[in-house]
Amino acid sequence: MCLCAFAHPRSLSALWLTPLGGALLSAAAAAPAAAQTIMPHRAAYEASLNEEADNGPVEDVAGRMVFEWQDVCEGWTIAQTYQLTLVYSGGNETDISSRYATYESRDGTSFTYDMQDRRNGVTESHGRGSAELDGSPGAGRASMRLPEAGELSLPPGTWFPTAHSLEILRRAEAGERIFTATLFDGSAEIPLTEITTVIGSEIPADPAAEDPLRTGPSWPVVLAHFDPATQDSEPLYEVSFVLFASGFVDHMVVNYGEFAIDLTAVASEPLPADCAED
Repeated sequence: MCLCAFAHPRSLSALWLTPLGGALLSAAAAAPAAAQTIMPHRAAYEASLNEEADNGPVEDVAGRMVFEWQDVCEGWTIAQTYQLTLVYSGGNETDISSRYATYESRDGTSFTYDMQDRRNGVTESHGRGSAELDGSPGAGRASMRLPEAGELSLPPGTWFPTAHSLEILRRAEAGERIFTATLFDGSAEIPLTEITTVIGSEIPADPAAEDPLRTGPSWPVVLAHFDPATQDSEPLYEVSFVLFASGFVDHMVVNYGEFAIDLTAVASEPLPADCAED
């Protein structure tokens, strides 16, 4: 699951997901412990209003997100789309949709992205570009082609989404509890995000589980996303979920402070590696 799948202004959006914004996947050199269990997959999520949060002016949420992470052998691709309808007090509605596609090299040093956000049928933003790092994590440079041409220096310690996600899984398997990182995912509004990850205690595997995506151990995880340009102590938003060793997330809560959204998996399937042979 991409743990940036519902990133803040871009996708409402992180998630990896996420998104929960990169997918959780394995590069043998970067995460050997995870390499035996990670599973590229496709999943569809139904969205609803989280009733436990203080949802302010938002009275209802409905919609759907489809997330696909694919192993293309030399790297990883993510394709994510979602459509949400937010109903406000007084009956006003807002329709929000997003399309997000990325490619990330297996070593986590090369990244391309294309994203588009629409509100009530009107395109609000369209971003496209690429970035390179001198390591994973590392320093580098991003080249933007849309919404306008430009370049951005990426500081030492920057991660791309997929590498960041698999690092979370590696640290969970190693028993680590807190991980702070700088993430570049292509968002035009907030290009660099500081993410503090808190990982809970391992949940043992369910011996009765039959779904391959839900076998193996899992961990409760909370991701707090911050804008490093503001130095604000309050996160832009938080994403909480239980992460399976396969990289699959079957339910998550995205909390924006003013309201929170539940995303619940209603369909999922593992995907085979898409490797063209000569």
